[in-house]
Amino acid sequence: MPARWLEIAIAVDNTLISFHGRKKVEQYVLSLMNIVSNFQSFKYILNVDVWLERRRTESLVSAIYQDPSLEANIKIIVTRLILYEHKKQGVVRPGNAKKSLENVNAWNRRLHASLDPDEPRHDLAIWLTRSDIGGPSGY
Repeated sequence: MPARWLEIAIAVDNTLISFHGRKKVEQYVLSLMNIVSNFQSFKYILNVDVWLERRRTESLVSAIYQDPSLEANIKIIVTRLILYEHKKQGVVRPGNAKKSLENVNAWNRRLHASLDPDEPRHDLAIWLTRSDIGGPSGY
């Protein structure tokens, strides 16, 4: 079965960076993605929207998204990893899941609109935080 690609942009806010440390948070996030799928990552790491580095990362762990029961061969690609180190850059509103979701969606729309035509696009955006947004989700 031919592979299908799910390209993901991941934002990490200051709560996660403070908890894991600036040097370890990238590895933590990529490990999370490793659990989800056997992924290849062609990513841009951003710090306050400044390009820091570009590199290719590959993982060898197999696969929730490649399980035969799905009748799909889905590969995860992290196209962009953005680190927001300052609290004022966060879009999550503690205790307000609805507003947090609206803010993350608006952030994703702004991110897409700001990309140059030759920059990679993503299919899905994920905002990682340790903040309690209220509701059933949590860290």
